[in-house]
Amino acid sequence: MIAEGVDIDATDSRGNSAIYQAASKGHADVVEALEGAADLNGDGFVTANEIGTFVTPRVTEDSDAQQTPQSGRLEGKGEVAFEWPRG
Repeated sequence: MIAEGVDIDATDSRGNSAIYQAASKGHADVVEALEGAADLNGDGFVTANEIGTFVTPRVTEDSDAQQTPQSGRLEGKGEVAFEWPRG
């Protein structure tokens, strides 16, 4: 998506980022994923597929199996990817 010109620093109409949205709604697993914990192949990007792989077992466990997130690929070019600055 970056190659297609998608703004990876996009915010909503109030200036809130994806990490802010996840944190404000109590989704700690998603915040961890977006901060890089879901970078399963260590390439410096977290893809939507990696987020799904990272988050699904945690949410299922945290909810005592009451929630089981589903993920999959959308049609089109590429995959959604998030990049973060490495310290």
